[in-house]
Amino acid sequence: MTNPTAIVAEDEAPQRKELVRMLAQLWPELKIVAQCDSGASALEEMQRLAPNVAFLDIQMPQVSGMDVARAANGRTNIVF
Repeated sequence: MTNPTAIVAEDEAPQRKELVRMLAQLWPELKIVAQCDSGASALEEMQRLAPNVAFLDIQMPQVSGMDVARAANGRTNIVF
């Protein structure tokens, strides 16, 4: 069985870095395949990488986390 994959989408760099750090500590087998600073880039990475989980900020530039979650359409587990 392969390790689960995830993207992290947070427009504020310190919060994104801290979330990635905490995930590495608490869920070491999780592979973060992309870190995104906008909802638009999160949409692109979800389509390109098809992660198991997406950790999303709700309010981001261009496209909100809610919009990204809707686009996931059940293919990716969403965590706000």
